[in-house]
Amino acid sequence: MTAPEIERTIPLSHPFKTPDGETVDAITVRKPTVGATRRFIEAIQNGEPADLGMLLSQSGRVLKDDDLAEMLEDDLAKVILIVSGWLPARLRTAVEEAGSYP
Repeated sequence: MTAPEIERTIPLSHPFKTPDGETVDAITVRKPTVGATRRFIEAIQNGEPADLGMLLSQSGRVLKDDDLAEMLEDDLAKVILIVSGWLPARLRTAVEEAGSYP
């Protein structure tokens, strides 16, 4: 039996810089934990900003929405394919209805 995949690194066609100056040339998508999913749901229910922490730079820093501003849409599409398949089932329906991804 092989271990389940919990992370996948996606090389980007066009590296970009985050607002703090980090150059990102690959993004690692990480499956969310039960705790991260619970905190995400609680934040949404409380009207607070929510993030599953699924996107990591090559330095291991969690990338937020503002960090992705300079990323090209073509690269984002590759990342979204992985993210959408790895969303917890209890979030997948709500995200698909909202039309956005964490």
